[in-house]
Amino acid sequence: MQDQGWPVPDAPGFLAAWQASAAGDALLRRWARHAAVRFAFESGGATAGFAFNAPPGAAAFTLAAPAEAWAKALQPVPPRHHHSLFAMRMRVPGFTLRGEELAFVQHCHLARRVLEIGRWLAAGHATPVPVSLRPVMAEPAPAEIIGRYHRVEADGTAHRLHAEQAGEGLDLLCLHTAGADGRQSP
Repeated sequence: MQDQGWPVPDAPGFLAAWQASAAGDALLRRWARHAAVRFAFESGGATAGFAFNAPPGAAAFTLAAPAEAWAKALQPVPPRHHHSLFAMRMRVPGFTLRGEELAFVQHCHLARRVLEIGRWLAAGHATPVPVSLRPVMAEPAPAEIIGRYHRVEADGTAHRLHAEQAGEGLDLLCLHTAGADGRQSP
């Protein structure tokens, strides 16, 4: 694919719809209420700019990539290394971040949401864009868990250990680190 701009049909119409959808996105409005930033996405010299409470001027940062990279990033389920801006930055040849690194890191959540909006529109969906583009998964049935304390003696010292048991099959022993509880395991 030749890098001649955005890899979508009717690129000027897409870019205008993308900017309008981002401007009207309720989630972006909430996230950006304390932001003051202007940034852009660029493909083959064609730029889509986005501003959040920022005065007119140059973009603080620009995320640029060849059209074939954006074509993959805008797929409903992007392939490996094209699913996030950080993955693209680390692994996609030709992807560059121009401008202020700090501004990008401070506002990458806004840029990620803007890209999600672009992905939604590129798939032919109408706005509003759902809060999450991840498919909804059914909640698993709660496990029947039995918890109890066991008295264990080691090196002549008695210890009281708590254990939980669920399911069938071979026992699996999981030990967590010295944190407050199992949620702090490595």
